[in-house]
Parts: sequence; C-alpha cells; structure tokens
Amino acid sequence: MKGVVFVALAEMIQGKYGHRTWNEIIEKSQVESAGVYTAAETYKDEEALQLLAVISEKLSARSDEVLSIFGIFLIKYFKKKYPQFFETNNFPDFLCSIDNIVHVEIKKLAPDSIPPKVLATIIDSNHITVVYFSKRKLCYLAKGLIKGASHIYGVNAEVEQTKCMHNGHEHCEFLIKIK
Repeated sequence: MKGVVFVALAEMIQGKYGHRTWNEIIEKSQVESAGVYTAAETYKDEEALQLLAVISEKLSARSDEVLSIFGIFLIKYFKKKYPQFFETNNFPDFLCSIDNIVHVEIKKLAPDSIPPKVLATIIDSNHITVVYFSKRKLCYLAKGLIKGASHIYGVNAEVEQTKCMHNGHEHCEFLIKIK
C-alpha cells in the first residue's frame, strides 16, 4: 500500500486525537516502519491492518466504521494533494473517471501501486452503481471514499452496499442514491 495512505491516516488521527494518541497507536501496533511514512514509499498491507486493529480498539469503534470515516477523510486529503484528479464537472462523472483516468494517472506517478478496480455506471440522474474489486477487500474504505466524494461535489448521496466480498461475493457493489 502506498505511503500516502499512511501519511493521511496519521494526519487524520493526529488532527482529531492528537500526536500522543497517534504515538500510542504506533507503539501498540508494533508496525515494521515504526510509524515513519513517506508518501511515495510502499508499505506492506499487513501494516495497515495492524494499525486499523489498534485504532479500532483505541477509539472503541468497529473497524468498518473506522475505515468508512477514514475514506471520507482520505478523499478530501487526495483532493487537497492531487486536485488534478477532481477536474470532472460533477459527482457522477468523477465516479466514472476513477478506474480509467484517476487510477491510470496514479499508476504513472507510482508504477508499483496496486489500485482497486472501480467501475461506475450511471443508471439515471439519481442512481449510480459502483463495483469495487480488490484483493485487499477494503470495501468500507471504498464506501467512505464514495461518500466523501459526494461531499466534495456538493451532492447529498446515500451509499448503500448491495454486495460484499466479505459475504462471499466476487466483488463489492454500491448503489448510490442522489437526493
């Protein structure tokens, strides 16, 4: 997993709970990197899972809740750091651009990155389906990213997960209802 994700996670935790809490999470998780992250570096996926477990415990929150909240934060972090990925006119167009534009550009910036497969289909003016597939199975993070993107584009959207890899499906699927 790319370091930019870890850098953003550190920023979110430190911003909401302070540096001391982040340091306690790093110490308790005993991650290989010792909590020293650079955006361009690649870290083991297991390190993210170790951090997630400790953060969930520390905050007395379920891991799916932590991932979803982080997804909302992460997409806003990406908007700040990589505004060129958000030049589409609207929320539906952005969702449709993720796999064939955003992830292609990410691969150019970081050839060793392994972004998930994300396919969006506009059903009508108020409904979009998003199919997510990744060996990481971070569908709750994806849900948060989608919700956060709706905030960026000023859209009130409900994100309902209709299929989940954790329940035996081959991919996760989300139905987005724009209100």
